[in-house]
Amino acid sequence: MSIPEPIISLLDKHFLYRAEQSGEAHETGRLLMLETIREYGLECLSTCGEEEATRQAHATYYLHLAEEAEIHLFGAGQVHWSKRLEREQDNLRAALSWSLEQGDKARRETALRLTGTLAHFSFMRWSVSEGRAWLDRALANSEGISPSVRAKALVNAGWLAYLQGESERAEALCQQSLALQREVSDIRGMAWSLYHLERSS
Repeated sequence: MSIPEPIISLLDKHFLYRAEQSGEAHETGRLLMLETIREYGLECLSTCGEEEATRQAHATYYLHLAEEAEIHLFGAGQVHWSKRLEREQDNLRAALSWSLEQGDKARRETALRLTGTLAHFSFMRWSVSEGRAWLDRALANSEGISPSVRAKALVNAGWLAYLQGESERAEALCQQSLALQREVSDIRGMAWSLYHLERSS
């Protein structure tokens, strides 16, 4: 894939640099920037009033990436997609942190969707403790969020609690999830919640 001229110009001026990266042949190398350049860019975005929109676009992109990856984490593409998320973990954490700091409903829902979606990645590549910490923060501020989104986050929080030996906590979270799944008539979600309830009881 050809690199746009403006990007080539930034590379030539050493504002960006290529990161060494192993992977499939079709993947392009990553372009990174120095921390000082990144901080200056954020200051410029803030000064011109575009920081909020840029951070929202960043969070939305990584939410969609995580949701796409989640579909493949238990299939033939598991290794590829888990490695792709691993390469993006700094961006994922940045998107999570920003979303959790915001107060309006849309951003709280983004945070809850992202934490719920990343639960399995947390188990595979981060840690169960980190996944639970993100989920707990998002669930604590999830009032008014879509029942289906809350249900998914709750059952995944229950699963992670179970993995850490907290059966009573896991059962309580899965019961809450099951109630919401019944509310929205999500048969697949109910089956998933019942499966985890059986394991934790």
